[in-house]
Amino acid sequence: MNREEFTKKMDEVFEQVGITVQKGAKLEADSLQYVYLISSIEETFDVTLPDEFLTFSSVNNTDAFLDLLYDTISQK
Repeated sequence: MNREEFTKKMDEVFEQVGITVQKGAKLEADSLQYVYLISSIEETFDVTLPDEFLTFSSVNNTDAFLDLLYDTISQK
């Protein structure tokens, strides 16, 4: 999957979860939304994310989160 396809799918996941994403901004979500986001990502991309994604505080901003996520999914 290329980066453009990944980005489109992630836009759909964020919309489904109810999280508005602003490029380069902090990921704005409450803990329940974040758990739902991780679950939705795993289901959408048929992956199990490593523990580093389970800690919301490890997500500095949306760009860093998406870069790390894309790298993880691409290695699948």
